[in-house]
Amino acid sequence: MRARIVKRGNLAYIETELGQKAVVPWDTLCNFLVRFNINVREVEGGELPKCIIPQTTISEEVSLEVEPLEESDEDQG
Repeated sequence: MRARIVKRGNLAYIETELGQKAVVPWDTLCNFLVRFNINVREVEGGELPKCIIPQTTISEEVSLEVEPLEESDEDQG
């Protein structure tokens, strides 16, 4: 489940993409996120807690050369 977090003082206001809301102490935020399997999409008013790893998208172009398979004598007959 994805959620948005707003930090106000020592409290974290959490709102999920389904509209569920919760208020937890900022110090216990990591435990709360792990317990309920919440992915944080943004944090307003503060830095990301150490338990939250920013999800970056890495796009790399990969070239792949494919050679046609040669049929062996056993496959032909």
